[in-house]
Amino acid sequence: MSFAKQVQALVAGLNNPRDRFEIMRTLNYLKDVYASGGMSEDALRSDVLDICKTVISVTSPELTEDEVRERAEIIAEEVVKSIKLECLFQRTFTRVKPRILF
Repeated sequence: MSFAKQVQALVAGLNNPRDRFEIMRTLNYLKDVYASGGMSEDALRSDVLDICKTVISVTSPELTEDEVRERAEIIAEEVVKSIKLECLFQRTFTRVKPRILF
């Protein structure tokens, strides 16, 4: 699943459009910072995990703390993997693009 679809799936349970927008904007910002080299993978994973825990605890208040953590870890790992893949594609494309165009 692409990064955008994962983020949309994560925020789908939020009723407030402003909250959805802020979560999506924050995750995009983290992706951009990671892509520019301003953040390590561990820091990215930690921040994404915090966001996922918060969103899941709000959207599923019936879950216990351990269940929230487990779900958040799974979703955060998927989001981090998709961020890494998109960054890899962007870096590869920027290296290959000049050769393709000329």
